[in-house]
Amino acid sequence: MTAAHLFKRYGRGRCGGPAACASYTVEASCVMAMVLLSLAMLIRTAYGRCRQETGIMKLHHTVEMLRCREDETDWDFSSGAWTGQAERDAGQVSGSAYGEDWKKEITVQLREPEQMMRMLTVFDGLTGRAETSEGAVAEGGDGDGGE
Repeated sequence: MTAAHLFKRYGRGRCGGPAACASYTVEASCVMAMVLLSLAMLIRTAYGRCRQETGIMKLHHTVEMLRCREDETDWDFSSGAWTGQAERDAGQVSGSAYGEDWKKEITVQLREPEQMMRMLTVFDGLTGRAETSEGAVAEGGDGDGGE
């Protein structure tokens, strides 16, 4: 059968003919291929982003662990497609992690709890004096501590 014979038999505007159904099937298969390809790319991008965020969170965790430690240590870590390292210098902790197409660096100051304790004693001293003067005024005194 030739194309002219099929055209004459089924006609141009007939919806039920095999020629019309075949064209819709081909178009639907092209659209389905594009949809599946875009879904595959979306899933691959999501997994790549998940690996990147996991590496950055591991870097933050490692830097915070080194920040609170007393000893001078360096840590190297890796998982899958990314690697990282963190080191503690005098006064700061710096770390870096890098993967296939990304790199992140962090530098933070060391945690010094003794400095915080000194600051708290200053506030405690101010608060204690304020309570003492209020107590003296509440007892009927003139607030200067004298009789």
